[in-house]
Amino acid sequence: MYDPTDEKVDALFDALLKVFRGVPDNLGKQTLAKLFEDMALLEILVGKHDPGLRDPGRAEEVLQECWEEVERLRNERAASFLYSIQTNEF
Repeated sequence: MYDPTDEKVDALFDALLKVFRGVPDNLGKQTLAKLFEDMALLEILVGKHDPGLRDPGRAEEVLQECWEEVERLRNERAASFLYSIQTNEF
């Protein structure tokens, strides 16, 4: 859940959007493909570890329980993603 009142996070995502809008189509497609591949892999791994987490209701429960860690990792990954796009090493 993105919080636009968090100035640091808002600035990070603003920078991501600005950079992403300016990347060549090929890099944008590669970047999006990598994001979706990572999400798919994580979903498979989670499903193998705990098949119950594939249930959207259970996943939402866990999200609420672990929100602080999810938010921290999301922001770290967003910053890393921004850096990767800016350096074109993705």
